[in-house]
Amino acid sequence: MTSEGFLGNPSLRDKTKFKLFYFIAFAIAFVIVLIRCITVPFAHDEVATFYYYIQSEQFLPFLSHVDANGHFLNSMLGWVSFKLFGSSAFALRLPCLYAFVILGYAIYKHCQTLNNTLAKIILTAAFILSFNIINFYSLCRGYGLSISFLVLALYYFFNYLQNSKFSYALKFVLFSQIALCANLTL
Repeated sequence: MTSEGFLGNPSLRDKTKFKLFYFIAFAIAFVIVLIRCITVPFAHDEVATFYYYIQSEQFLPFLSHVDANGHFLNSMLGWVSFKLFGSSAFALRLPCLYAFVILGYAIYKHCQTLNNTLAKIILTAAFILSFNIINFYSLCRGYGLSISFLVLALYYFFNYLQNSKFSYALKFVLFSQIALCANLTL
C-alpha cells in the first residue's frame, strides 16, 4: 500500500482490489435488475407504452400518440424486442437490461479517470449500488436508457476537455443525442 493508503493515490494492488470490488458490485446489481425484470408485474405506464407504441408499431416522433410514455428510443427498442422475443414483460424490458450493462461500462470508464479510490467507491455506490437508479433498469421505460447514454456521453465530454480529440467530441454528441431520444416524449 502506498503512503497515502487505500483512499489516497492507488497502488497497483489497490487498483486490483477496486476492480474486484467493482466487478462484484456490478454483478450483484445486475442480478437484482435481472430478477426484477423477470418478477415485477407490468406497471400501468409500461402497459400504456406497449399498447400505444410497441404493439401498434407507431413510435416515430410526431407520428405517434402524444403521451408522456412516448420515449422514442425505448419504444423502438421495445418493438424490436417484441418482434424477436414476444410480449412477455421480460422480453420488453430487455433493452433496459442491456442499458444497465452500458451504465456499468460508463461508470467503470469514469472510475478509471479518477485517482482517489474513495471517489471511485462513491461514484460506484451512487450509480451501480443505488436502488433508486437501478430501479429504472427493471421496467420498460426510457429513463434507464437515458441515464446510461448520458453518463457515457459525459465520459467522452470530460475526455474531450482533457485531450481535445475530435473523436471524443463526436462520441459526446452521438451519445448525448441517443440519451435525448431515450428521454424525450415527442
